[in-house]
Amino acid sequence: MIGVFTYAIRVTAGAAPRPAGPEARRLERLVTLATIIELAAAFVLPVIVIAAGHSDWVLPSIVITIGPLLLYLDHLVHIPRYRLAGWALTAGPVILVATMSGKSLAVTTGFAAGAVLLGTAAAGFRDLARLRPARTSTQTALRAKDR
Repeated sequence: MIGVFTYAIRVTAGAAPRPAGPEARRLERLVTLATIIELAAAFVLPVIVIAAGHSDWVLPSIVITIGPLLLYLDHLVHIPRYRLAGWALTAGPVILVATMSGKSLAVTTGFAAGAVLLGTAAAGFRDLARLRPARTSTQTALRAKDR
């Protein structure tokens, strides 16, 4: 995780200015609202599964809330890896709950969700790294033109 975080900072530093304008603000509001709903669900769903007598389902119930958020983000910004990760984080915990229990369920869910999320993040940072040389050469050409 530290490696992915370090890579993210190195690759994305100064990559692009924050988008502005009405469409950017609309998108930002939609993402913020979806994130708030996901966070609320991540607090409520574990309470429900504990009350139902399934305390070993707490971690899978939290992971399940992340899946629909990623599916919605794919719908908004059209990044196919979000769709794949969203379905994996929605269906995966259901399959694990049906086939495992106890500590093995929690450990497997945690490692699997972590791998999916870190892999998705690393792929995004790799995409940004590919865009950076093109952006840099374009900026260099514009600076040379201004001189």
